[in-house]
Amino acid sequence: MARIALTCASLALALCASGNALADAHGDLTQLQAPFVAAKTGQAEEPAANGPKMSSDFSAPDRWRLQPSLAITERVIGDAIHTVGDGKVTKFPVGGEMIRKTIGHVTFSVRDATAASAHDLGTQTLDGQIVHAYSYAVHGVPLTLYVRGNSEPVQSAESDTRGTTVTGCSIFHASIAIAAP
Repeated sequence: MARIALTCASLALALCASGNALADAHGDLTQLQAPFVAAKTGQAEEPAANGPKMSSDFSAPDRWRLQPSLAITERVIGDAIHTVGDGKVTKFPVGGEMIRKTIGHVTFSVRDATAASAHDLGTQTLDGQIVHAYSYAVHGVPLTLYVRGNSEPVQSAESDTRGTTVTGCSIFHASIAIAAP
């Protein structure tokens, strides 16, 4: 849950960044929060240690699809959590609000917590794309964020004691349907 919350926080902050340099790195990340708040959809993928990718999709205002493995899919719809695994569906009528609050808490604490650690790394090339890079820390965990010129994140890299986890970001403002199973 903590990795999912940090991934969502990273995605949230990623949506806030811009390819245009503003006053300073923290100012860039803070001032450009409006695109995240306005985003209707988003997707993030990160490789898991055992090979498959963990993916998370968001569809405003209150729907997430989390796939921590190929065998399990969790859907948060409103206050309910639906878990699908081994051909069985389990519905938890509560818990969705807790997940939304956790993601919201991490997202908003990021804004204040990054002030001392935010650095503008300038324009770089990533997989053949021109991107703007920022580094910052969230709760002591260093992250690097790569953003296209249209203010959409390309990827973030999170470094901790286990190594570096790269999260690819895509599918913003596209139709992502998340329905109860």
